[in-house]
Amino acid sequence: MIKTLNAKEQFQYAKSNYTNWLAEDDPDENLSVKLMMTIHYSSYKEEIQDRGVDIFMRGDELFDKKNYREAIPYYIEACKIYPMYDAFYKLSMSYFRIEQYTYALGASVNALSIATYLNMDDELPELYFRRGMMMANLLNEAMELSNANYPMVHFALINLKKAKDLGLSIAGQNFEMIMESIRV
Repeated sequence: MIKTLNAKEQFQYAKSNYTNWLAEDDPDENLSVKLMMTIHYSSYKEEIQDRGVDIFMRGDELFDKKNYREAIPYYIEACKIYPMYDAFYKLSMSYFRIEQYTYALGASVNALSIATYLNMDDELPELYFRRGMMMANLLNEAMELSNANYPMVHFALINLKKAKDLGLSIAGQNFEMIMESIRV
């Protein structure tokens, strides 16, 4: 069972830990991703792969029914058994849907690193957008979206800008809204 954090607790945690959510420019430098990808490409037995995918699919059934909290343990287990982009992405989105942004950002690091490592370029705009919105929502919920928290605001803006630069126009609109809110 996950510990639900209120907005202020999430903000305090994020303020201390947001640098852990920064994606490495070179995914090969990210040790955890390197390990996951080594495992991913090693000789997984087919039954282990199948078990990981089956568990992931059970999580997806719950996610599709909007039972995000119930889907989380399945995605976590799937990530442990057979790490794959989809499991980390859906884990991140499940946390996002229940407004547990710190957990969502943590899971998004692995999703982004795997997508980058596997050259999943089609996934990157949406992933950067979601990461930017996770941080923006976290700051907004905690009423901390201001210049006083510039490093965290910058995290949100840089992810939204990357999404915009990769062709996701809604990211540009959200970028501008955040810029307006911190100018006031």
